[in-house]
Amino acid sequence: MARGALTVKDIAARIVLPGEDAQGILERIRHWTREDLLVPLRAALHPGTGTYRVYDEDTVYRAAVLNALANEGATVRHLSMVVDALDKMNRKERQLWERAKMGATFEEGNEVYLVATLTGSTEIVKGISGVREYFETFRALIVLDLGRALALVRAR
Repeated sequence: MARGALTVKDIAARIVLPGEDAQGILERIRHWTREDLLVPLRAALHPGTGTYRVYDEDTVYRAAVLNALANEGATVRHLSMVVDALDKMNRKERQLWERAKMGATFEEGNEVYLVATLTGSTEIVKGISGVREYFETFRALIVLDLGRALALVRAR
């Protein structure tokens, strides 16, 4: 397998929360792949048993976000909105995403949040003031602290 290529089991091992059903996480990841929420790099040949999907490193972080949202009751429709937003991040949002992945988001005012609204937009914002603006203007539907959601991935 290519360096950096991860299987469904690799991703599940890195995002499963303490007390969570690991088999359930595997099924979630497979379901999200079928729904095109997670996109494998390719299907690789596994000697004797056919093919399996391999994913890049960023997929682990996306899966951690999806898992955190699913644990809070988000539907596939909500998750699809989030994935679309992650795919369309502008330069500023990409920088905030990278900061969240590195863990540089726990200082007061530097937290990074993913905010989805009732109007269907999803943004990545910095600080609680950015979240407040969405609540006041756009009626936020989902707010996720990316630093906390991605911390488990970094710890493994």
